Amino acid sequence: MSIQTGEQPSEGRVQAATAAAASPSKKMKELHVFVIDRSGSMSRGNYAKTVADNIVIPTVADNIAKAGGSITVSVHTFNHEHTKEVEFAEVADAETLRPKLPTVADGSTRYYETLIEVLDSIPDGKYDLVSIQVFTDGMNNVNSTPDCKMVMDSKIQEGRDKGWLFTFVGVDIAPEACTTSANADECCRVTRTAGDADDYGATRVITSSRVNSLRNATV
Repeated sequence: MSIQTGEQPSEGRVQAATAAAASPSKKMKELHVFVIDRSGSMSRGNYAKTVADNIVIPTVADNIAKAGGSITVSVHTFNHEHTKEVEFAEVADAETLRPKLPTVADGSTRYYETLIEVLDSIPDGKYDLVSIQVFTDGMNNVNSTPDCKMVMDSKIQEGRDKGWLFTFVGVDIAPEACTTSANADECCRVTRTAGDADDYGATRVITSSRVNSLRNATV
């Protein structure tokens, strides 16, 4: 299961969430972003598709139920290229995402630049809650500029300063291998081991405790 940091939502996010709840006519605006590795190493056992079907779909469904209605969803996949599968779509039924999720995995891992591009695409101030979940089984192995990782880490920290919530999911690797652990609000690991409690072959919901804390602030 996820490792909780014990951090509380930022004051700015709590104030925004409380304001969104103050009027019955104003629904809290939620953006949930999923970034899924579809490089060659994720092809073993069709793991990219398994993560999409068994983790992303139920996690979106869980968030729709807890939000009490539709949420905005973006889905990005990457190998040596970054693909915007779904961008800022209003989703009321998680199953409508299934045709857009990865079914084939190949190529190398363009991790740093993809995450920079994803974070740059998120508009400031439009959403009361922004949650970013990143799934990968390895680190960047595509030639990038020397400072690319530093830029990525800086973008993540900028997002956190805005109150965005980050969850890094290591697919059969320790999540701290995915990025600087200090930049994660929560980390967890899913494995390929049959019968393991965190086996991603089984349906599993991964929703940050801070996402739920921010929603609870509106009650």
